Amino acid sequence: MTTGLRRLQLDHARLYDHIRTAHLERAHRLPPATIVYGSKRYDFDERLAVGLDLVHAGAAAAAALIARSRIAVLEINEPFNIAANTRTALVLGALGARTIFTRKKPLVVTYAIENMSPFGSGAQLRLSTRIRRRVERILVRFIWRRVDRVAYGTGAARALYRDLLPASARREESLVPALPEPCSCAAAARRSHDVVFLGALSDRKGFPQLLRAWPLVRERDPEVRLVILGKGKLEGLAREAARSDASIEVLIDPPREEIHRRLRASQVLTLPSQRTSTWR
Repeated sequence: MTTGLRRLQLDHARLYDHIRTAHLERAHRLPPATIVYGSKRYDFDERLAVGLDLVHAGAAAAAALIARSRIAVLEINEPFNIAANTRTALVLGALGARTIFTRKKPLVVTYAIENMSPFGSGAQLRLSTRIRRRVERILVRFIWRRVDRVAYGTGAARALYRDLLPASARREESLVPALPEPCSCAAAARRSHDVVFLGALSDRKGFPQLLRAWPLVRERDPEVRLVILGKGKLEGLAREAARSDASIEVLIDPPREEIHRRLRASQVLTLPSQRTSTWR
């Protein structure tokens, strides 16, 4: 993991606003690339960072660094990831300025899975919000015009992008649904009464709703057990639930191996995520 570089050593880079364990796991299987990131997510596993070329850089520093480097392929956050777009636009703008002199334009690619318009309704919004939305639309279109290849993770994402953004004959598009990966582990005996919750302990993940529903589940099946795997701002609520109910077990931020073991041994996985005004 490096900072303060004058130039990237590899000709393939991935630009992330936030980096998490899933990105690290994929990086070990994908072709070598430098990952330039702004911050780490809550589930960043330092052990998986070993052996990867990671560069921590702010938006302006990332733009300067990538523009100075001999980048042939740049992977970016999807354009509808509004929070990352200032960073992405700065980098693409710097690359565009470099292209004027070098005549060598990097291939810009992205993976898109957003299935809900990030702009929402313009009705009855404050002036400041309407102005912000206008700027967001400008940045999205600026980035979209510079994307050479896009892989959609779902049909809903493809439909959303085609509905809200202009088509381009030069842009290559593919639909590549995320599929379950085969597991090479030895078969494990499943506990038929185990229910696993895996994820951030937060309102958006539906964690409070799960705890409220749990007594009703136990009424139906007194032998059922709830295994909570994760971390987040509601850790205290999780621990209190385990103290007051012997059927609940809590593991805060367990290692990936333990997560895998628990998933293989359980019968049910519950993910009661809650829709918000900007996410579904």
